[in-house]
Amino acid sequence: MIRIESKVVINRPIDEVFEFVSDVENIRLWQSSIIEGRQTSSGPLGVGTTIITISRYLGLRIESEWEVIEYEPNKKYVAKSLSGRGQTKGSWSFESVANGTRVDLVAEMGLSGLFRIAEPLLKIIGQRETEKEFAALKELLEAQG
Repeated sequence: MIRIESKVVINRPIDEVFEFVSDVENIRLWQSSIIEGRQTSSGPLGVGTTIITISRYLGLRIESEWEVIEYEPNKKYVAKSLSGRGQTKGSWSFESVANGTRVDLVAEMGLSGLFRIAEPLLKIIGQRETEKEFAALKELLEAQG
């Protein structure tokens, strides 16, 4: 099991940060491995919403289906993978702070097959990517202000 934790403070109001991060169509704007993200279920975003992401990771094209399993506007957004190369869960939490919004991410990946051998390397790569993505998210949202 790989567990990655990261946090960032973004100098923007919590409602703007939450709305941007939870909109799957925005994901490709700040996560460099994501080619496309789209909601596949009808209705507003909430528990039970399904999403497809297409990414390129370590030279592989990966299409993953996700389901939102927790959703509390301006507080929490949790999704789990329903497909892909391993079970993944991403938990985002949001908190108002003096300078804007603190965003915390905990990502957990259960790998199978040959990917388990590479688990230590994949953890290092995943942590670095997450830090780059959070820096890109911060820059993008603060520039919009």
